[in-house]
Amino acid sequence: MEYELSSDQGPWLDTHSGHRFYYLEPAEQDIALIDIAINLSRIVRFNGCLNRSYTVGMHSLYVEEAARFNGHSPEERLQVLLHDAAEAYIGDIVAPLKSLFPRIKEMERNILRVIGSKFGVQLDPLPDWVGLIDKRATLAEAEVFGMDTTGWLKEVEGIDSSILRVNMKQEILIQKLSLTQNQSIQIDFYNKVRKLQEMINGDTRE
Repeated sequence: MEYELSSDQGPWLDTHSGHRFYYLEPAEQDIALIDIAINLSRIVRFNGCLNRSYTVGMHSLYVEEAARFNGHSPEERLQVLLHDAAEAYIGDIVAPLKSLFPRIKEMERNILRVIGSKFGVQLDPLPDWVGLIDKRATLAEAEVFGMDTTGWLKEVEGIDSSILRVNMKQEILIQKLSLTQNQSIQIDFYNKVRKLQEMINGDTRE
């Protein structure tokens, strides 16, 4: 049996919420927070090469907490929380492989632009500090789960390597997230996005 995988709008993905998401023509009306929350809570980081399941949703909550701890504004925290949101639609393609396919990177950026417009924050281009906090988090996660990070520090240019070493508070948070059920990650991610939007609009305070 053959399945139709594309239309005049190009290839698509049928989502949990019933939307049809077109990769080449992403539209705000086809993006739903519940789809992003569910998918990110299930997509594993590092292509599954860790000694424990650790998802993009867990990573997103971790970097948002780091941004909150460092005093970033609600808008900035929403930026970092959603920085990997495009992966809800294209998956978490490991960086070495993604570098070989420029069109995938362009598609990801286009999807991020639309998601940012949907939720009222700029996601492309992202501020440099988001990339830095993401790299720091990635290194910390890899160290906590026993990956060989030799040579990784060169990817975080201009940063004192001593501040990149994972500390006890980071390790506890990462371990706690890794043991959290996917459904709880979904709910936490969804609620965090909504709360930050309310804070940005002045409807609530933390």
